[in-house]
Formats: sequence, C-alpha cells, structure tokens
Amino acid sequence: MSNSSKKNNNLIFYIGVGMVILLIAFLKFSHISGTMEVVLILIGLVSLFTIKILTREKKDKKQ
Repeated sequence: MSNSSKKNNNLIFYIGVGMVILLIAFLKFSHISGTMEVVLILIGLVSLFTIKILTREKKDKKQ
C-alpha cells in the first residue's frame, strides 16, 4: 500500500469520525423530532459513502 493511499484512507476515516461527532453534538443540543434525527443521520451516511466512492474513483483513475 503506497503512502498516498494510506493518507487517503486516513482522511476518509477522520472525515467520517468528525461528521459523526458533529452530528451527535448537533442532535444533543437541538430540540428536534425523532423523524428529523433519522433524516440527519441518513444524510450523514450518504455523504460519507459519497466521499468514499469519489476517492475510490480518483484512485482507480490514477492506476
């Protein structure tokens, strides 16, 4: 595994962790309904997988 590949994997991991922490903090301090919480969690998951797919496509183009 190359050094830039490891950096990309670490970047994806830390972006995902940061998004989860921000989402939990937002949900804790805001008074919103349960339905809206589920929608926000789904948006976070979709954006995380989108980032993962985009970085995978960039890696495939380089190879």
